[in-house]
Amino acid sequence: MGYNWKIIHDISFNLMKKIIIVLLIFLSFKAVVFLAYMAYEHLPLQLIHFEHFAVEDVEFNDIFYNTREDCSAVNKTVVLINSGSIPDNDGFRESLAMLIEKTARYAPACVGLDFTFEKYKNRVFDSTLQATILRYPNIVLATVRNNENKQIFKGKTTGLVNFPGKTGESIRHYYNYIIQGKDTLPSFAMQLARFKNKSFIAKDSVSYLKYSSDRKGYYDFINDKINPMNFAAIEAIDLMNNTDTAQLRLLLNDKIVIIGHLGNGSMHNDFDIEDKFRVPTDTTLINRAPVMPGAVIFANAVQMMLSNDKFFEVKGWLNTLLNSAILILFLYMFYTIHHRFKLGKAINLLIILGCTIPMIYIFCVLLMDAGIYYKVGALFMQIAFLEEFIEVADGFRKKLTKKKTHD
Repeated sequence: MGYNWKIIHDISFNLMKKIIIVLLIFLSFKAVVFLAYMAYEHLPLQLIHFEHFAVEDVEFNDIFYNTREDCSAVNKTVVLINSGSIPDNDGFRESLAMLIEKTARYAPACVGLDFTFEKYKNRVFDSTLQATILRYPNIVLATVRNNENKQIFKGKTTGLVNFPGKTGESIRHYYNYIIQGKDTLPSFAMQLARFKNKSFIAKDSVSYLKYSSDRKGYYDFINDKINPMNFAAIEAIDLMNNTDTAQLRLLLNDKIVIIGHLGNGSMHNDFDIEDKFRVPTDTTLINRAPVMPGAVIFANAVQMMLSNDKFFEVKGWLNTLLNSAILILFLYMFYTIHHRFKLGKAINLLIILGCTIPMIYIFCVLLMDAGIYYKVGALFMQIAFLEEFIEVADGFRKKLTKKKTHD
């Protein structure tokens, strides 16, 4: 049986022609996106800026935290103590010193103090707290970068507490360390983790934070039902007033203890927003409320470091290459559909939804579960715009074809 080389040639020619057209449209599309980006960045115009919309605290990857299976199998290494139950008066620093002394009796691996004291108040109480901090070599004292808020107390071990990103955005990243001049300044969480694993070394300065807790991230160890998915927490007043028990020894011995503010008066004070942040573990994707205290974010960072359960971020040239490949595939599909069929706007939207929903499952659930962070917000915005761009390009092509026919 012989081959019909003319048919094969025509098919190959038409395929190559379509590929060239698709690539030309793709380059035109990227040029339009680039010009829109430059206009948004440098001109006083509110044009479409894909990355701006994608990072405006709406990130599809956050869906992972609402679909993942129970992560209670992770053995929590960190215990939280709510300093908010200590009366906030002139005697707070003396009470904090007493709390540190009481905690030290249970031989924790280390104690992190998530406080920044900016001014002296009472000479006696200040001296008592300073002496207590210096007495124990396993205390990690919080500091802030560039002394934005000067920490008046000194400690044998200190760590930075600031978070990367814009104010008001959900905390998705964490500083492992910061290079300041010739110095490498470790983070608060890294310093705590090193008391359990002295050989721990972070590869990147900033990394995506893989939360191992849910929503606000903690439960009351004494009064609540045990929630193995979240970190155990105890009120400072309860610890100071309770006698030594086997239950408390089991809770605190050889653990990383973080003393910080979880709620004024009680850790269950949902109306207290002091030192609370928006986080991707919240079930709300848009306009989130701050639900997780900073101390719990540090607990998650420590847990991630010690368990080495982190995300590999797809970025740089690899991200650009994959994004371009996906966009070209969508472009080829859209162009083929518009070239052969005349579909209404509703059908076009259904096609986009039919393609992007499986992509959300693949990129925001399966890959995230495998520890791969491939940010898709800007990509989805471009796919949506790509369909509109194809309609314009295809209409322009038809006009040119019609004009040539008449000529």
